[in-house]
Amino acid sequence: MLIATAVGQAFFPKYEGNLQVIELIQLIFAVTFAFVHGSVRYGRKGMLFFFIATECVMFGMENFSILTGFPYGHYHYVPGKFMPFIGAVPLSTGLAYFAYGYIAWHVANTLLRRADTRLQSVYNVILLPITASVVMSWWSFVTEPISSTVQNKWIWENSGSYNGVPITNFFGWMLALYLVYQAFSLYLRKKHPRSTAPKASFWLFPTLFYLSYALAVIAASVSVKSEFIRDAVGKSWDVKSIYATAALASTGMIFLAALALTRSLLEKSESPTPLRNEPPKQTSQSVSSHTIEKRPEVPAQSPNLRF
Repeated sequence: MLIATAVGQAFFPKYEGNLQVIELIQLIFAVTFAFVHGSVRYGRKGMLFFFIATECVMFGMENFSILTGFPYGHYHYVPGKFMPFIGAVPLSTGLAYFAYGYIAWHVANTLLRRADTRLQSVYNVILLPITASVVMSWWSFVTEPISSTVQNKWIWENSGSYNGVPITNFFGWMLALYLVYQAFSLYLRKKHPRSTAPKASFWLFPTLFYLSYALAVIAASVSVKSEFIRDAVGKSWDVKSIYATAALASTGMIFLAALALTRSLLEKSESPTPLRNEPPKQTSQSVSSHTIEKRPEVPAQSPNLRF
């Protein structure tokens, strides 16, 4: 899947038919991966909550922005290039929000040393959603000009200063994503789902997916040719320059992914990380050993070096 993403971006950046097939395969894979992977960590009910929260917030805010211009700006999707629409927003957009939103959440959680295990702290309840919003918004910062200005999946009616994209779009992303992640964080704080993710590889795969997209954009920036296109207001943009800017911005994704991978590799993951504070269970062997063995008395002045 990672190879398919890179090849598609690098060698077919301008061929719409090829892009649609590749992106559809990628979307199906990403949605399936997100739900299965997330269910291991949070349970199926937890991922169902995340899915519902994502779809309600994203479809609501995107439709509202298309009508009013808030919070993203004035834009519209191009008919005939996507799946069925919900209001003025294609279904594929909502599915992408769910899949890639979960991946960004997981990267942020890894960066914060699995903060989802410490959500009894108000600090973590707020910090984790903010960090996840930044991780996901950076993804948008890389891909937005390519998807809109170059590929015309949606049209910014008043153009914008960032390769045809208004800066308000990214503030809107931050707001919408934060609402989703904050709702999920509060849900986890209340429900305390149990983790059953014992292997280190569990923490690596979402980060590798995040990293692969950044590498794919860099590969595409090398292969694409210089060509001038016009946006909705007639302003000219060089496709080569747009991809070069995206490649430069993708170094931020690479940096975040590198930090998350380092964190995953450094942490020991031989045993599950519990998401609720429970006392360790004693086995029958340990109970019997405590019952039979008698510890010698320790002088009062001797420090207990175990604690």
